[in-house]
Amino acid sequence: MCEHIAAGATTAYHVAKAMRWTHRRRQLDELPPEHRLSAVMEIGAHLDVLTLHGRRKPH
Repeated sequence: MCEHIAAGATTAYHVAKAMRWTHRRRQLDELPPEHRLSAVMEIGAHLDVLTLHGRRKPH
């Protein structure tokens, strides 16, 4: 995740879109809508934790 932030991803959506999901390494757009929402929310929570620990600047 941090590598995607370093590469310029600025939102939870952009980070989630850059990542691969499931053991089949699916792209975000290949997931069912409810799983896309969960993925973006999960990344958002991780970004919040990184921000709290000073590892990421909030935008």
